[in-house]
Amino acid sequence: MRITRIIAVIWLALGFLFGWIGYTTKHPEGFILTEFIEEYYANVSTEMVSVAFVVLILDYLDEARQTRADKARLVRLLQSSDRILAAHAVEELRILGWLGDGTLHRKQLFDLKLDGVDLRAVDFTDSNLTEASLENTNLNRAILKNADLSWSNLNGADLSEADLRNTNLRNSKLERANIKDAKLDGVNLEGSILSRADLYGANLEGIHLKNINLQGADLFGANLQHSDLSESNLTDCDLSKSNLQNSILRGAMLRGSNLSQANLQDSFLEGADLSDSILINANLSRCNLDGATLTNTDLDEAQLDDASLSGAHLGNARLIRAALKRANLKGADLKEADLSNADLSGANFQESHLRNTILTGANLQGAIISEEQLVQAKR
Repeated sequence: MRITRIIAVIWLALGFLFGWIGYTTKHPEGFILTEFIEEYYANVSTEMVSVAFVVLILDYLDEARQTRADKARLVRLLQSSDRILAAHAVEELRILGWLGDGTLHRKQLFDLKLDGVDLRAVDFTDSNLTEASLENTNLNRAILKNADLSWSNLNGADLSEADLRNTNLRNSKLERANIKDAKLDGVNLEGSILSRADLYGANLEGIHLKNINLQGADLFGANLQHSDLSESNLTDCDLSKSNLQNSILRGAMLRGSNLSQANLQDSFLEGADLSDSILINANLSRCNLDGATLTNTDLDEAQLDDASLSGAHLGNARLIRAALKRANLKGADLKEADLSNADLSGANFQESHLRNTILTGANLQGAIISEEQLVQAKR
C-alpha cells in the first residue's frame, strides 16, 4: 500500500475516534444513533469527501511520479551494453504498454544493442538510433517515422509493414532484411547495403537510391518510378514486372538481373551494365542506353521503339521479335546478336558492327543500313 493511502487511513481512524470521544463527553447518558447522525452527518460527510479528493489527487500525483521514474529507468536500461538487460527492459516496456504509446518518442538512443530482440510494433518516432545494432531483430509493424538509423546494422531484420517514412537509413546494413509492405515515402537509403533484401512490391517512387548495394534483392513488382539508382549495384536482382519508368540508372550494375515485363520507359541507362540479364517483353521505349552493355542479354519481344543505343554493346544478345522502330543504334556492337523477326523500321545502323548478326525475317523498311553491313549480317 502506498504511503499516502496509509496516512489517509490513519487520519480517517483519528477522525472517527475524536468524534466518538466528543460525542460521549457531550452525551454521558449514552449513545443514541439518531442524535449522533443529526449532530455529525453534515460535518462528517463534508470532511470525508474532502479527504477522499485529497487522497485521490495525492495518489494520482504519486503514481504519475513513479511512472515517470519507471519509464526513465527502463529507457536507461534499453541503452545498456548488456544485451540481456536491454532485452529485459524491452519486455517490461511491452508488459506495461509503453513500447508503442509514445514513451520512446524523440529519445536519444545511440548505439542500441538489441540484436534478435522482439520489437514488434515499437514506436521510435523522431528518435535518434544512430549506429544501432538490430541484426535479426523483429521490427514488424514498427513505427520509425522520422527516426535516424544511419550507420545501423539491420541485417536480417524483419521490417515488414514498418513505417519508415522519412527515416534516415543512410549507410546502414540491411542485408537479407524483410522490408515487404513497409511504408517507404521519403526514406533515405543512400549508401546502404540491401543485398538479398526482400522488397517485393515495395513503393520506392522518387526515392534517392544512388550508389546503394541491392545485389540479389527481391524487387518483384516494385514501384521505382522517378527513382535515382545511379551507380547502384543491382546484380542478380529480381526486377520482373517492376515499374522503373523515368528512373535514373546511369552507370548502374544490373548484370544477371531479371527485368522481364519491367517498365523502363523513358529511363536513363547510359553506361549501365545489363549483360546476361533477362528483359523479355520489357518496355524500354524511348530509353537512353548509350554506351550500355547488353552482351548475352535476352531482349526477346522487348519494346525499344525510339530508344537510343548509340555505342551500346549488344554482342550475342537476343532480340527476337523485338520492336526497335526508329531506334538509334549508331556505332552499336551487334556482333552475333539475334534480331530475327524484329521490327527495325526506321532504325539507324550507321557505323554499327553487324558481323554475323541474324536479321532473318527482320523488318528493315526505312532503316539506315549499308549494303556492306547487310553482307556482314546473316539474312
